[in-house]
Amino acid sequence: MKPNIFMYWDNPPGKTEPPAYIQLCHETIRKHCENDFDIHLVTTKNVKQFLPNISSSFFQIAQINNKSNFLRYTLLKEHGGIWLDSDLILFQSLQPMLDLLEDGIDLVATASPTLRYGEPECGFLLSAKRGVVISKAVSVIEYAIDLHPPGHIFKWGSLGPGTIREAVKGKRYHHLDCRLISPIPSWEAFRFGGKESISGCCIENLYGVMLFHEMFKQDNSPFLKMTRQQLLDSPTLLGQMFRKAIV
Repeated sequence: MKPNIFMYWDNPPGKTEPPAYIQLCHETIRKHCENDFDIHLVTTKNVKQFLPNISSSFFQIAQINNKSNFLRYTLLKEHGGIWLDSDLILFQSLQPMLDLLEDGIDLVATASPTLRYGEPECGFLLSAKRGVVISKAVSVIEYAIDLHPPGHIFKWGSLGPGTIREAVKGKRYHHLDCRLISPIPSWEAFRFGGKESISGCCIENLYGVMLFHEMFKQDNSPFLKMTRQQLLDSPTLLGQMFRKAIV
């Protein structure tokens, strides 16, 4: 049986499919990982295929990002494998990452360059099935959700990074070098629309690049409305990255 890769996407109200750049991200993940992993795109409609006993509280979560947060921890606890946010471009298989789960390490995470060990983020996670850290994360997020009424609006980040940071307290995990999978931090998301050379920001053994969909929405980025071909033809840094990953 192959290890798992889990992603999540629910279309926001009024939309029937993801933006083309999200679809391209999914395409890069399938291209580079489908031989080594079972890849699953989880939605609210199909979630019970993977979590048949999922709590009814999941369906009462108002924010899409927090549905994602609930799923990333719960899916990895139940099945193990890798969680990828949907706004991630991959350039190579993540299979070598599996070797990082050794010597008592049951979780791999990364974070922005200003954050230290003990301050992981959650766009990329690798976990052993029912690992100690991921099991703690599920307990943390379930407790936080149960404290509030259905539909509560949580502060951004409180159930995502906040959960995994609480879970790693007093525990060991592997803090992955951000240059391997998130070389551009969220506060520099504007660089994707520039025309700098891809060679200037990507190290040779780069696995992938996180794109920060939320930042694109906040800035009303033109990438949100571009077609697949427009993205692949774009002279921008993002266009260069998609060509490197796809072509």
